[in-house]
Amino acid sequence: MQPLRLFLTAFLLTVTWCRAETLTEAPGQPVVRASDQERFRFVDIPVCKTSIYVGSVTLATGRFERQGDRYLADYKASVFPFFFYREKGALVIRVDSESLSRLAKGEKIRIEGTATTSSGDVRRIEGTATPSDIHSGKLKIAVHVSRAINLAFTTSYRFADCSPTCASPSSRTPCVRREKEASE
Repeated sequence: MQPLRLFLTAFLLTVTWCRAETLTEAPGQPVVRASDQERFRFVDIPVCKTSIYVGSVTLATGRFERQGDRYLADYKASVFPFFFYREKGALVIRVDSESLSRLAKGEKIRIEGTATTSSGDVRRIEGTATPSDIHSGKLKIAVHVSRAINLAFTTSYRFADCSPTCASPSSRTPCVRREKEASE
């Protein structure tokens, strides 16, 4: 019984020390370090779809890149069966360093931003990000198209650990595979 107790105590101390070292510099002070900034630099969101009264809306985004306290990406939205309602534009999602620290600790955070269409229309975006592990999680997003139309998307996100050279918005192939193919 004594070796088991010793092992469990050592294990818990190690986990507690590693978690504290990773997430905070001082007690109660969340910090996103320079190494974490690189880890949070790119975010991939898979193509997502939501239902509307007589069809569906599909939203496809490029890779989000962090610039300051914002994530930026291009998007394309298409409406089935009303293909003439498709649009494209730019997404801007605001996520400050404190929110990233909370996300790294496993806490749910609120996100806000805008989608600006290529014709200049601005749509408000709000939602939540809930981490499932340190690399990925779930997103619930509401796009406010007009007073009467709000589109709700439920999808996932994944922080991408790779360089911008493999961050093609049109490709959904994982970066690691593309880098291996390029080296062969």
